[in-house]
Amino acid sequence: MTGHSLFGASSATIWTNCTAQPCLASQAKTFEESKPYADEGTKAHNLAAEILAGTIPLETLCNVDDEMGAAITMYVRYVRRHVKKTCRLRVEQRISLDIDRERFFGTADAIVSAKTSITVIDFKYGKGISVQPENNPQLLYYLLGAIELEGLDIVCGKKFYVAIVQPRMESDPIRKVQVPARSLIAFQAFLEGRYEKVKENPEYNQGTWCQFCKVKGICPELNQLSNAVTATDSDGDVTELPQVEQLTPADISTVLEKAKALKSWLTAVETYGYNLALEGCEIPRHKLVLGGRATRKWINEQAVANELQSEYGLDIFDIKLKSPAKMEKLVDDKEVVEKHVMVPEKKPVLVLATDKRDAYSLGQELTSLVD
Repeated sequence: MTGHSLFGASSATIWTNCTAQPCLASQAKTFEESKPYADEGTKAHNLAAEILAGTIPLETLCNVDDEMGAAITMYVRYVRRHVKKTCRLRVEQRISLDIDRERFFGTADAIVSAKTSITVIDFKYGKGISVQPENNPQLLYYLLGAIELEGLDIVCGKKFYVAIVQPRMESDPIRKVQVPARSLIAFQAFLEGRYEKVKENPEYNQGTWCQFCKVKGICPELNQLSNAVTATDSDGDVTELPQVEQLTPADISTVLEKAKALKSWLTAVETYGYNLALEGCEIPRHKLVLGGRATRKWINEQAVANELQSEYGLDIFDIKLKSPAKMEKLVDDKEVVEKHVMVPEKKPVLVLATDKRDAYSLGQELTSLVD
């Protein structure tokens, strides 16, 4: 087993919903590059793994900003709280599933095996989307792998838990749930069923998972969506977009439902085309050029600080006030922070009707303004 699995844990949400995705990924010449925030997450994961493995001590964590340092500290301490004398901790553990060990594998951040339980802990450094542990395909996949790694059956009598540590989410950064054995049995059957679907009758299926797909730039389903809202000539070139003022409410609904997928697809196409061009592929009517003026950056920030701080003091630094959430962790008297805090009034946003939040009533808002 080498490289990334087409049926891996981290992409389980994608390929179980879009069963044609593994075939498309296997044919792709190049994949979408990782974003800067993904690279940050990789750095945080690697440092946390080294600390948990005992390679470097937590107390000497350096070369990271305060936010990353605090996030790593929260995750490491949470994992360590689960490790007792009789427990076994596995860090960045490679797991595979008996469904097809050559294709079903992944790497779990932390697995804690105790006498009566198995806990899978996943470190999420992102802050844009709150990831929930309930019915999470990635975590259930890791849990199945952890059980097989121990040589156990799902009905062995142990309790199973999955936890997510997402330190940069100000609200509820640690979430843990128990997973019943029957849920794991059902999930294993679900994976087997979706795998058969991939092999026998794969289908494209557009949804929220598309934004995480590495090959969305060449996805025919998303390409079809883009054609549905544009006018093209006989060569397939876009000739015009519909006038916004001429769209009916039904048209607007259709566009909004597909907006996120289309935005994500367009970005992926740009990235995919750029990667192909770097490999020498000629993209019609396009060319590679050197970018604009590059911003200067320090070779070694610490060296600059060592040389200049004695003469210029703190003037060489930009000092920024901590957020209210971070300040509360620093001070003892929370009321001191609270009296300086205000919560901006929320503004209405247009979302899909399936959103769990209550609908905003414009009539009630107007009434309150009159009163």
